[in-house]
Amino acid sequence: MRERFLKTGPPCGAALLRALILLMGLLCALPLAAQEVAEDTPAPALSAAELGAMKARISELRRQARALRQPATHTRALTLDEALGQIPRPHSPGNIYRWVRDTIAFEPYPGALRGAQGTLIAGSANAVDQALLTSALLRRAGHTTRFATGRLHDTDIREVLTRLASTARVERNGEAADARAAGIDATLVARLRDHIWVEVEHRGEFIAVDPIAAPLVGMTPARTQATHEQLPDDWATTLEVELAGHLKDTQRISHLTVSGPLSRYAYRTLTLGFEADPTRRRGRIPVLFVGDQSSRGQAIPVDALESLELNFRLKSGAREQRWTQTLYRSAANFDIFAFDAQHFSITLMPGWSSDGWLARRSEAAAEAALSALQSYADALASDDADDDTLAADTVMHELSAMMPAAFIRRLDRSIVQSAHRLGVRPVLSQPRAVVTASLQRGDQVFVDLQLSGDRVDALPLGEVPAVASAAFGGLYGHLLDTLTAEFLEQHGGRQMLTVARIFGRATHQRVAFTTIDARSIEKLDALRVNEVLRSSLRDRVRRQGRVILSPVQPVEVDGVARFGWWSVDPLSGGMRAHPTDALLAQVEHGESKTLSTARHLDLHAELVARSLRAAASTISPPSLDGPSICVATRELLALSRAFCATESAIASPELEVCLQDPQGGQVPISASADMLGLAGGSCVERLATTRCGAVYTRAVAQGELVVRHGEPDAAANAGITPPAPPCP
Repeated sequence: MRERFLKTGPPCGAALLRALILLMGLLCALPLAAQEVAEDTPAPALSAAELGAMKARISELRRQARALRQPATHTRALTLDEALGQIPRPHSPGNIYRWVRDTIAFEPYPGALRGAQGTLIAGSANAVDQALLTSALLRRAGHTTRFATGRLHDTDIREVLTRLASTARVERNGEAADARAAGIDATLVARLRDHIWVEVEHRGEFIAVDPIAAPLVGMTPARTQATHEQLPDDWATTLEVELAGHLKDTQRISHLTVSGPLSRYAYRTLTLGFEADPTRRRGRIPVLFVGDQSSRGQAIPVDALESLELNFRLKSGAREQRWTQTLYRSAANFDIFAFDAQHFSITLMPGWSSDGWLARRSEAAAEAALSALQSYADALASDDADDDTLAADTVMHELSAMMPAAFIRRLDRSIVQSAHRLGVRPVLSQPRAVVTASLQRGDQVFVDLQLSGDRVDALPLGEVPAVASAAFGGLYGHLLDTLTAEFLEQHGGRQMLTVARIFGRATHQRVAFTTIDARSIEKLDALRVNEVLRSSLRDRVRRQGRVILSPVQPVEVDGVARFGWWSVDPLSGGMRAHPTDALLAQVEHGESKTLSTARHLDLHAELVARSLRAAASTISPPSLDGPSICVATRELLALSRAFCATESAIASPELEVCLQDPQGGQVPISASADMLGLAGGSCVERLATTRCGAVYTRAVAQGELVVRHGEPDAAANAGITPPAPPCP
């Protein structure tokens, strides 16, 4: 009976099969009953006392789920109807224009990423997503609209960006710092010249509704070039997700592909599960669920499988972005298909999260799960429980979305806090994919997650110097590495592997490090890694222009050889961690355990409880994440000096120099080029911005520099945010 529940689909079709797979994707590393029993053995019935205890626990968990929706977490409208409820009546074009202008912040990323509802959730958007929201609100209110496209003058763009930059300044030891303000980026100005807005029919003619560039409804400074009934294709964004397998004989198989407008997947969770292939021993058929829609893919030959990966392709007009997330890589002592069940999920986040969004998402998922759990308990306690009842009533809908939602909310809060501390405005330039994995073995569920596809840029505020952008880029990579492990350890109960930990063990074991860039690509041949990884590293260096720092060989961590590296984008100064292990590669081999039905129910209830605690701890009133920021700052400074080093660490530039020049006095990358046409400048020159960013971050973290937000002459300094406590 248990075998049928785990490995076959329920008779009610795709919807119940989807929920079945989602149950296995709840992200929490704690025991879960799963021992298979013979199909002809009836499920043990619950006693009246056991049923009563379970109902009492479910009632308490429901109370905890409802408690997530505190009034403070629901001030932001998350749906069109809620937004219209906040807009004064009548819902005229003027009132809708003013609400969008005053409620949705401008965020200058490229392409249509968030759509109308995603813009409400994020609370910020670029011109195209604000146009989509404005049009949707106007149409919901009964108005006729169309889109208009045209060009903005540079003067108008600079006015918009000046409003976005707000007011901030840097003080050093209590006095105004001698720093050169970043000013407005000319590249960003050029990107914003193409503009889109909404026109609404009013008294027989169409008038402009432009909440970004116009001071009043009916006006826009843009020069109209065309009007469109629907969003033009050049402004639309599509997403393609492919599941691909690499076989041991080097064959590549495209098992499954889904594609469509990005808005179809935005702020949703796609789930990937596997069915047994009736035509092949040890074969698996992948099944991908998007809402109630399911797609079955080409069978996976497990015994011949080398690796599984997700390939993402994002296309917006002429721009295209691709990235890959490895799900599984075979090893001598690791085979995900030897576990009782496997589950992956992909949560697409094209914008920022909010407490209200997390609370609503978590409450709905918990309520669905608890209703199914109670029905399951009732069926087991009855005299007529059978396989169909077991399969149908133990399904817990949507729980796989709770943990990644809590993680991304915690990450967003840390991003905002660190950006505020450094004096920059973060810009989420590309959608994020939170890929999660869970493996079930007997009475245990092992879980992992990784963030991919993301790019977070930073715009210096007010009089803040340009080096602050590089400082944020470096700090963000370290925060992501640290917070991912902290989150999984807090809610999963086992120590996670970070690249920082790999580097620490390498230093302890006296393993040498090497820097690889376009001028030293031959160093890849000396790394003790497999050819697949070597090829991936070569692509990052040659095609993406990254500079890589890695150990020269895998490092022993907890008795297992591990490898990871850091990469830097020389143009932005951004730094990222790259663990080479696929998701859940740290899971050790073990045996299953048999648990009673009552214990089985208890452990499912504990899964819900752990997920609710993750959401509640994330929604709780925020405090500055000082320890994580301090740890990340120290690691950033050390690594910035390790890149390009040969015999000893590279000296950090002086803070005074970096406040004036983010290159630290080095020749700018664009001003130098070698005879071979490779990336301009030496390794030391190319990473000068990264080192300056690390010096600025250290000065802010230790309190030498303080970013003041607000006007200096405001009454009682009411608009100035007090600085965070300095790092030790």
